[in-house]
Amino acid sequence: MSHLELLVSPPLVLLTRAFLSITTVAARSRPAPTELISLTLNETGHGCQEAEMMRMQADLQAVPDFVKAWSFVREHRLIDLDPWSIATSGEETAARSSGLNSRYPSRRVFCFAERQDTDDVACVVLEPGPNEHIGDVLLIHDFASVGSEVDAAFPNFWVWFKAAIDDVIDTVRHM
Repeated sequence: MSHLELLVSPPLVLLTRAFLSITTVAARSRPAPTELISLTLNETGHGCQEAEMMRMQADLQAVPDFVKAWSFVREHRLIDLDPWSIATSGEETAARSSGLNSRYPSRRVFCFAERQDTDDVACVVLEPGPNEHIGDVLLIHDFASVGSEVDAAFPNFWVWFKAAIDDVIDTVRHM
């Protein structure tokens, strides 16, 4: 154990190690973005409309950087970042996305994470609303009034992920 690890709590050590593995992982061959999309959305067994899954698969082709980042996080099992939980299956994301898109029709999003202590959902923008761009990540407070649902916006997945890590650190500090 390093001197730094002795100075911080065990959960923070694990979090730091996980974050460092993201930033220092060696380059290796990865599937093409379209293969990642198939892997992401073909994990569903039942319960989701096939047409909705096909539409999401097509929509996600417009955000290959998001798909690559989300796949990396899932592949490395960095999915339970209390208070955040990152979705791991196409069925899970399709059901939440469908509900959110029907409640807030000014944009089309793909939900990939939920905050466990609030109704906040992290979503990538597929069809932007006003002042939004394809690939932005929005924190949407689900069930809020239309027009006041966006709590925060990030330019991409990794900027949101850094904010999620900050939320983890805050959670650990307040334990």
